[in-house]
Amino acid sequence: MKKFTLALLALSASFTLSQTALANDPGSCGLPSLAIKNSTINILVNFFTSMPTYTLGVTSGTSGCKGMVAIDQERSEFIASNYDSLTEEAAQGKGLHLETLAGLMGCQSSKAQFAQMTQKNFGSLFVDQADAVQVLERLKAGIKAQPALSCTPDLG
Repeated sequence: MKKFTLALLALSASFTLSQTALANDPGSCGLPSLAIKNSTINILVNFFTSMPTYTLGVTSGTSGCKGMVAIDQERSEFIASNYDSLTEEAAQGKGLHLETLAGLMGCQSSKAQFAQMTQKNFGSLFVDQADAVQVLERLKAGIKAQPALSCTPDLG
């Protein structure tokens, strides 16, 4: 009875884990993408053996995935290359560059509110010719201070 229970538990775990692995597609980027070839056993083995390093690689953006670090890099580059337009549009509370930045910040469904927030906080966002990283951090703080904004700045 004990062996049967263990076998049943292992079988159900394998189905659950394979479905989880397939749903999250851990083999779409990074090292697992090199080893996984549409095989459930390969997915399970790679899932368990590469998860610690996979997590680090995905969040840092070094595995070819868009991790948090890579997303912030993309945001910073956008702010830096469009700084003048963004400051002008933030002062007005509207504009195409500002809408694009809202999308990059995870505020797709509340772009108008995001623009209003940047206009309201213009003085603290773009103080003393702040660099792109400073503006990004201030934007994140501004988003967190506005719970009415439906943004996901950590997810992009």
